[in-house]
Amino acid sequence: MRFRQRHAHESMYNYVKGVLAATGWTGSTPPLGAPAMTVLDYEPQEAGEIPPIQSVCISFGDQKSIGTFDLGGGLYEVHYPVFIDIYPENESIGISIGEDISDALIENYLHLIDYTGSTPVDTGNVMEITDVQVCPIPTSGKMDKRSWRVVKAMAKLQYTP
Repeated sequence: MRFRQRHAHESMYNYVKGVLAATGWTGSTPPLGAPAMTVLDYEPQEAGEIPPIQSVCISFGDQKSIGTFDLGGGLYEVHYPVFIDIYPENESIGISIGEDISDALIENYLHLIDYTGSTPVDTGNVMEITDVQVCPIPTSGKMDKRSWRVVKAMAKLQYTP
């Protein structure tokens, strides 16, 4: 399938954005009296930028493996690590957002949507989310990262070529 990582990344971005909207984090009155969160489809530090406070940033790592299923029909599976970085203004907000996102991802299957055209189209393929965990981002350098969190997961794309 062409553009599979792009489809997976955009599908995950839109899913997480929807989760944050449904749990109130991006609305006009977020929980815990927090300012609204901004959702980015890239990791600012990878672009040489300082992450904005009150942001959630979704990025995919390099493809880990690819294989075929023995179920016939030419079904393939490829794995991508997913990183959902959370840059809140304080630790309780970071923990709460991390829990909301991880709860929504655990043992979940997301439809793989093709966003390359003018209208999004369901490809008929799925992305299984496994190995979900929430971890603090260690403090280093001049930036105080004590409140920062990352939701790590593995996206297993199942598709037909």
